[in-house]
Amino acid sequence: MITGVAKKMAGVFFNGIDGVIANGIPEPTGEVVPVASSAASESATAVIAPTGVAPAPAAATSQYSYQGASVATVLASAAVGAGIALAGVVLGGILARR
Repeated sequence: MITGVAKKMAGVFFNGIDGVIANGIPEPTGEVVPVASSAASESATAVIAPTGVAPAPAAATSQYSYQGASVATVLASAAVGAGIALAGVVLGGILARR
């Protein structure tokens, strides 16, 4: 049962990735809807609710804002990840010979 669920989730994920690669990142297609405040939060928030999709719960507010990663940061991160993977392959090859 877990294998079937994992395969389905992987299929949905990779279909989404294929769609983004082929068509680019989709623009939000919803309207801004004010949401009443909850007991934990005194202020009202606005949520973009695409048609046919339930809005996600409001995220906790933070003093930090994400501005996006620069190309240099992404490339450096990819290089570090590739280096770690290569080190693992080399270490595995050395240990497998023994």
